[in-house]
Amino acid sequence: MKKILLFFLIFSLQGCFSNPEKEILRSAENEWNQRRYNNSVEKYRQLVEQYPNGKYVDDALFRLGEIYRLNLEQEKEALVYFYRLVKKESPKYKISAQENIANIYQHDLRDYDQAIIEYSKLIHMDPSRKNAAKNQYELSLCYFKKGDYVQAVTEFEILLKDYPDSEFVEHATYQKYNCYFILGSCDEAIVGYQNFLKKFPDSKFASEAKYSEGNCLEEKEDLAGALAIYKSITGEAFNKSLVDIKIQGIEDRLKKRRR
Repeated sequence: MKKILLFFLIFSLQGCFSNPEKEILRSAENEWNQRRYNNSVEKYRQLVEQYPNGKYVDDALFRLGEIYRLNLEQEKEALVYFYRLVKKESPKYKISAQENIANIYQHDLRDYDQAIIEYSKLIHMDPSRKNAAKNQYELSLCYFKKGDYVQAVTEFEILLKDYPDSEFVEHATYQKYNCYFILGSCDEAIVGYQNFLKKFPDSKFASEAKYSEGNCLEEKEDLAGALAIYKSITGEAFNKSLVDIKIQGIEDRLKKRRR
């Protein structure tokens, strides 16, 4: 009799301490660790379906988004789960989910119009503004990538004004003057590239900035100035063969002028 009572006591205690929801979560993670991504997805979906109001449902939704994007490369399916977290205003994952949504549209789907919308939401969503400079930089890049260089200049200037000490200042400054160059505003581009090189003399973009300045001088028919710049970067150029062609072309044009 005592053995029977002891058995039921142990069984009851096991029931008290068991947590089916957490067990599914662990099983899903184990499948992921074994690189069985489809099995992991099924486990996470099981958790979401069986415990829609459970303690770990937001964790499962976020992991589903990550796995679909990073492991299965099904970005549109990933969006479904990230959007769910944003819609339900998950305290833990809302901002991270919105960041993933914006990044998917920019980097994976290359839908820059939608990415602009999503980054704008993200900027206004984060009250701590912890990643505000990064988000503003990504927004600026989206305008640049879609070919709206006028608005890209505006967005880069916002970043430079509001976040002058951020890690994105160097790249934003360089891209701003690239916009002027692409728009054909050579005078502004030349001054801009010169200022950039004074501020960031050791920048990884230095030779590219000099090359673009040389292009602008060519456009203005200042061949001697362009030639001097091209020759100054022959040993450091990002594309030596291209610079050599530029040098040869200008030297040929100058010879014709002297005839």
